[in-house]
This record gives sequence, structure tokens and C-alpha cells, in this order.
Amino acid sequence: MYKDPKRMVEDISALGLRHVGYGIPTDLFGPFVTACVQVIRSLTEDDKAEEAFRWSLSLISRILTRVINEGSTIVMKAINTNSAKGLRKAVGCAPRGKRALWMLNIQVGTQSISPLLWAIETGSLEAAKAIIQDLLTIRADRDRYYYGMDIMFERHADIIKRLCADAPALLPALLDGLVWRSRTTENGLRRVNCYIKHLLVDADGEFNKAIEWITDNQDAKVVCHPLLTIVTDMVWSKVAFRTFLVLKVWFLFTLVIFVMSQSILNHLSAVEAINSGGASGAASGAASGTASGVASGAASQRRLGGAGVDGADVNSFEVRVGIFMCRCFIYLCSLGQWLLFHVRSSLRDYRRREFAKVGYMTIPAYLVNWQDVASLCLTCILLCMVGLEPIIHCMSEADSEHIFTEHCDEGERLLFVYSMMSTGAMLIYFLLLTDLSVFSTRVSAFALVCSKVLSEVALFLFGLLFFVLAFACAVSSLEQDDPDFAGIPLSALQLFKMTLGMFSGSHYDMLMDYPALMVAIFIYVITTIIFLLNLLIAQLNCAYQECYQDMLGFARLNRGKVVTETMPSVPRKRWNRFVAQLRLDERVEFGEGDIGLAGGIQVFEPASMNVTTVDMIRRFGGSTSQAAQWPEEDAAGDDDEDRFDRIEKLIEKAMKRVTGGTKGGKKKQAGDSSAGQDSSDRVGASGGDGSGDHDGDDSES
Repeated sequence: MYKDPKRMVEDISALGLRHVGYGIPTDLFGPFVTACVQVIRSLTEDDKAEEAFRWSLSLISRILTRVINEGSTIVMKAINTNSAKGLRKAVGCAPRGKRALWMLNIQVGTQSISPLLWAIETGSLEAAKAIIQDLLTIRADRDRYYYGMDIMFERHADIIKRLCADAPALLPALLDGLVWRSRTTENGLRRVNCYIKHLLVDADGEFNKAIEWITDNQDAKVVCHPLLTIVTDMVWSKVAFRTFLVLKVWFLFTLVIFVMSQSILNHLSAVEAINSGGASGAASGAASGTASGVASGAASQRRLGGAGVDGADVNSFEVRVGIFMCRCFIYLCSLGQWLLFHVRSSLRDYRRREFAKVGYMTIPAYLVNWQDVASLCLTCILLCMVGLEPIIHCMSEADSEHIFTEHCDEGERLLFVYSMMSTGAMLIYFLLLTDLSVFSTRVSAFALVCSKVLSEVALFLFGLLFFVLAFACAVSSLEQDDPDFAGIPLSALQLFKMTLGMFSGSHYDMLMDYPALMVAIFIYVITTIIFLLNLLIAQLNCAYQECYQDMLGFARLNRGKVVTETMPSVPRKRWNRFVAQLRLDERVEFGEGDIGLAGGIQVFEPASMNVTTVDMIRRFGGSTSQAAQWPEEDAAGDDDEDRFDRIEKLIEKAMKRVTGGTKGGKKKQAGDSSAGQDSSDRVGASGGDGSGDHDGDDSES
């Protein structure tokens, strides 16, 4: 307080603003200061220290009291009660020119607090929703339009990120507020103004991270909002598609080269050798009465390294050169590119301290994406292929006639392991090719649904493995000498064949000689083929039904992810040209001659898609002064809360009437009965007095 009073006062003011949000009464500061001073008095006898402590604490108390009194606006009080109705009444007192500021900024000295952000952080979602809807309501007088979109995003540029993290339920309200639909239609079409400026461009003119935040939120329903669909498709088709296509064309080219080097060129000469060998084998087979000559002739010539024509051990020179050049391209360009990518990504995450925890392992954050993990595996396999390359190992032994050959003692030893690595790399190449499904949302949705139901297939395989192992151990313990079930490994293989329908009928006939084994196999078939396979079908059906509802949303999430990953590679010139073509700084009209607000684009949709019967713009007459309040709206009390209040009051009035009427009826009935009794008594008395006269009359008659 003494050394740096300015900074200390700012910190105390910030603390006071926090107390504004908590709704702390200022009457408690005085007793709190007194209690603290009494505690210090009991700990020391130094009057100067006690007085200094009293003075500093009193000063802090006065600062906090002032800040709380100045910051406790009616808007903050409505937020503390989480009342949308109270908040609308509070902002109804604001001048129309400062109405948005009342909900976005409370300034006390050099410190400020945002009522909107405070409502989101404290969970006052009803008040926060009312603030967002009020800010994004278009109002108009005879001079100008009032719309709080720009000031809201200027005050909170990361409002979408905050909503995704703390209040995802408010995202639809915010997105709906950025769309205006005309009440009238033209030729079966309706005007729609989409205010996408702050979803597309940030304050620096760069691509906004709003799409990235919404995609990371992984909400398949929100991402299908019409506004997000328009923004994502627009950026994808006009900006990101070309860059993504260039990257994938390069990947496709490397894949074609890899397929040429590993699966096509090394078998070109072998085709002719197989044909010639097959013909000779067929002739020898015809002489011996069997067809084994064809198979043996073909199999003896088919090799990974290739077999030349007329019994040559190696491919022709041209084929060997082609294979060598293709593999050099893969090792230098494809492997080099992947190495550079993973080294850069790892160093970037290390410098930023961005790591992810997977079990007990800590990995760079970029490896959370399965495509990056697959590319890392591909990089490792390609590195192993370089070390195992038979052509390199045969360089020292090859002469001028057999240059670039794969057939030498060292090459033959490594050829099978190299082929296994090549097979794995080929599968990963095609797995990474699934990114091309983003070109079509329909294909992308199908691919994503397939990935969602893979867990059910994994559970089925786990259950099948359990039953195979159990029955393999069981049948191996039986006293039987069936060669198909001689031991656990062979038994497990035969059981797998049964499940997959690869167990031949003749082998089933052999089970007739082993009744106990046949019973065990019968139980296994019922358990796996009848029970497990049908259970898998039921699980896949349920999983598909669950994923089908959000299938389009998952496809949209995938496209949004690809867009955000591709945008850093888009040239700045293309991006600036795209933004300039949108003309976001020009005002968009609401109708013929009605020039509206800037920051959006206008599209047309079928009139029956979103029926709008009420004008979405609140128009008011009267004074156009910005210091004047907005007139009270006619439909201000037509919300659900007010309707329930009116219904409750009507029920209370009806109950009072019923209760009052019942009590009044009882009292009236009691009064009537007593009056009737009195009258009857009077009648009876009068009848007793004149009874002789009546009798005389009767007798006379």
C-alpha cells in the first residue's frame, strides 16, 4: 500500500468488482475491520502498529465499499438472482445508445467487469441467455438500426470459446441471433441475412478460430446450424478446397509411385514367366494325369524380386532401373516429408509445453489425432525399409549386368522381412487415403459411422478369441487322435476356420469317429456362429441407429476439422481476395430500398423451410434520440415465465372464489334453515290458536 499505491488500489478495485458479482453486502465491511483490529490488539501492544493496521484496513474497506456501490448496478443484481425477466426490466431503463454497454461493461476506475461474462462463469444461464438475445435483437427507429453484434464481439472476441467451455446450451441462441429472416417472400423464396463477419474474420483480418472452437466442442447437433453450415461450406469450397486438393494430389502421386515400386514393376516380367511356366506345367500335368504341373510351374517362377523370361533369375535392366528410381523417390520425397513434419510438430509441442497423457505415457499433443499417429507409423516403417532395402545390400556384389538387383545372399536373407514392411506401409498409405471422404458429406458420414461401430466389432473379436481359446484347451484335453485337433495351436486354428466358414465338409465327416469331440464342436458352433454372430448383428444395428441420427453432424465436424487444419496453408493473397469478394463492410438490405446492417451476406431459402410470420426487427416510432429509452414492447410479457405467473394468479383467484363461495353458501344455508325454523314455529303457534274454529268449520261442513 505504501510502496506502490496505484497498483495496490487497482488490485483492490478488481477484488471489489468480484464482490459485486458475488452480491456481498457492504454493511459487513465495518464489523470485519473491527474484528481484525481487535485480533491484532490481542497480539501486540504497539499502538503505532495497531493504528497503522487500522488505517490501512479502513482504507481498503472504503475502497471496496465505493467500488461495490458503484458497480452494483441493477443489471448485476438481476444476474445474481438469475432472472431473465428482471434483467429485461433492468436494461429497459437504459438509453438506447448505451443499452449494449450496460450488459457488457461495468467500469469502476481502471477496472471493468462484463455482466455477460460474469453470468456465464457463475452459471446464471437464464440471465446470460436473456443478455445474448437482447444484444442480438435488431431494433430500429426512424433514423438508424441498433444491433449489438459488433460491440459484443469487440468486447469478447472469444465469446464462442467461452460458451463452448462453460455454457454450450447458449450456442444455439447466439447463432440464431446472427440470422435474420424476412417475413415476406419473393417468388417462393425468402431473404435471409447471415451476419458471419465475426465467425469468419478476426480483428487482425485473419481466419477466425470460431469454427475450430465449435469443431473441438464435438457437438454434432450445433455444428449443423444453418449459419455454421454456410460458413464452413463457403470457406471449404472457395478457399480451403484448392489447398487441400494440392496436398492430397501430392499424397496420391506418392502412393501411385509406391504401388508401382512394390506391387507392379517387380511382377511385370513374372507374368510372362508364369504364362510360359504354366504352359509347360500344363503339358507335364497332362502327361502325368494331374493339374499340379500348372500350380508348381507358376509358383516356382513367382517371386517378390521378379523372375525374368526364359528362366532368368532377375528382372530386365529397364524394370530394375524403374524400381530403383521409384524407391529412391519414396525414400527421399515421401519419407523426407514425413520426417520433416513430425520433427517440426514435436519441437513445436515441446516448446509450447503441449503434451497429452495416454495411459502412463506422455506424448506430444499433435499425436492425439489418429492420422498423425498413422503417419508416424508409416514414417517408422519407411525408415526400416531403407535399412532393409535389398537393392542397397546387393550393391557391393552386383556386377554391370546385374546392377540394381535384389538377388544376392544378403538380399535373399532380407527379402521376406522387407516384404512384410512393404505390406504394412501399403495398408497405412491406403488408410490415410480416407481423408478424401471429406469431398462429400455423404461419403464422409458413411466413413465416420464405420469408425463409430468398430468398437462393437472389437468386442465381438474379443469374445470370439475367448471362446476359441477355451474350446481349444478343452478339446486338447480330450482323449482323441484327430489330426486337426492335435494340440492347442492347431485346435484354435481349426475353430477359427469353423467360425469363418473355412472348415471343409470332409473334415466335419471325420468328427463322426470322435463322439465327444463332435459334441464339443457342436457346442462351440452354437455358441459362436449362432449366438455371437447374431449378437454382433444386433449390436451393429443398435450402434448404427444411435449414430445415424447424428451422422450428418459427424460429417460436418470432420469437414470443419479439415478446414481448420488446411487454412494455415492457404496463401494470404487468396484469403484476402475471398474476404474482399464477400464485401462484409457493406450494408445488407432488409428489403427493397431498406438498407440494413453491415457484416453479413444475403442468401435466399425456400419460403417453406423456416416459416416466419412476425417481423424479426423491432421497429419503434417517436423520439430518435440515443439518450431516450426504448418504449416498452407489447409482447414483453408474453414469455413462458409471465404466462405461468398469470396462470398461477388465475388459479389462486379461482380457488379463492370457490373457497369463499363455499363458506358463503354454508352461512346462507344455515341462515335459511334457522329462518325457516322460526317461520315454522310461528306458523305452528298460529295454527294452535285457531284449531277449534277449523274443527267447527269441518264439522259443519
